[in-house]
Amino acid sequence: GRETIVETRWTGNTILSAYRVGVKLVHGARRNVVNGNQIRQPGLGGILLGGNTADTNHTENNSITGNVISEVNAAGNWTASDTYGIKLENDVGTKYARKNLIADNQIADGTAMKYGVLASDNSANNIIRDNMVDAFTTAEFAAAVGATYTFKSAKSADVQAYQGSA
Repeated sequence: GRETIVETRWTGNTILSAYRVGVKLVHGARRNVVNGNQIRQPGLGGILLGGNTADTNHTENNSITGNVISEVNAAGNWTASDTYGIKLENDVGTKYARKNLIADNQIADGTAMKYGVLASDNSANNIIRDNMVDAFTTAEFAAAVGATYTFKSAKSADVQAYQGSA
């Protein structure tokens, strides 16, 4: 069965060499705090927020702040995929990542990472601000048609149209 993570705090952890994703909030996860973690050498991505049709609730009202994500796809296992530092999505369905705060994160050493922050599918009404992305192969920030967000940064960032299917 599916378990929903609600009102959990993940702070001060070190996650090293996760094959797919360092931290994954899905299946209606809500009101969680992911703060001050070190995520090094994740395969596909550092932090994923998402939902799908089978979920009862949207993945929402989570706070993703002050994390350091580095060396995404360092092992090279996900070269054909849309690798990312942080991703918001719906995974084929009617429930999605919405109303989440993504702020003050550092995404570094991304020479094998395609996207710093990726808002794909129908992710909606997320606040994405003041994240630092150092090195990427495609875009610092990308959003799909249908994704809505508020993007605020100390520097101006280009928001690229996302056409993929990660």
